[in-house]
Amino acid sequence: MLMAVFGMIMIAGILAGARLPWIPSESRLRDNVQRVFLYTLLFVLGHQLGSDDAVVASLSQMGILGVALAVAGMLGSFLFVLFLRIQFEKPRKDAADD
Repeated sequence: MLMAVFGMIMIAGILAGARLPWIPSESRLRDNVQRVFLYTLLFVLGHQLGSDDAVVASLSQMGILGVALAVAGMLGSFLFVLFLRIQFEKPRKDAADD
């Protein structure tokens, strides 16, 4: 329910930004309001996660899984780039080498 409320607030903000030309696109007030709403949203979502005992109990498992996924992603990217470099970088034969 809370996410639906935040979604409606976000849609209202998008429509206000698109339809109200008197709100300047770069203003100190808008930046401050956005920052306050962002921190409020992060606080509320963090509070919801922190109050859930199952989430708090599984933080170490999620951390280990996150590290494993990050390492696997980096290793896969490295190996794929290495494979592509081997495939596409063929030694060039210069005229001076003859």
